[in-house]
Amino acid sequence: MTAATKIPVSVLIPAKNEEANLPACLESVAQADEVFVVDSHSEDRSVEISESYGAQVVQFDFNGRWPKKKNWALANVPWKHEWVLIFDADEHATPQLAQEIANVVT
Repeated sequence: MTAATKIPVSVLIPAKNEEANLPACLESVAQADEVFVVDSHSEDRSVEISESYGAQVVQFDFNGRWPKKKNWALANVPWKHEWVLIFDADEHATPQLAQEIANVVT
């Protein structure tokens, strides 16, 4: 797989005020074909940072009940791919994980 090849998976990153963590997380999932950051109206630069890495940003309004952010996103975001990987903003995909995922889904 070349560096320009995108892995046919979608990535969901739930976030709120994660400007310190998002750059490393977004860099680590850059090979994914589609990345959504589901934000809860961050008051920092989370949205700006996400968009600068090419992620699509969707705002989530928690109603105090269900569904919570991840379940809501899985049901309401127009996912392009069958596989949706969920990473918290402080998590990172290693190159080995990216290769393993590519081997499984391609």
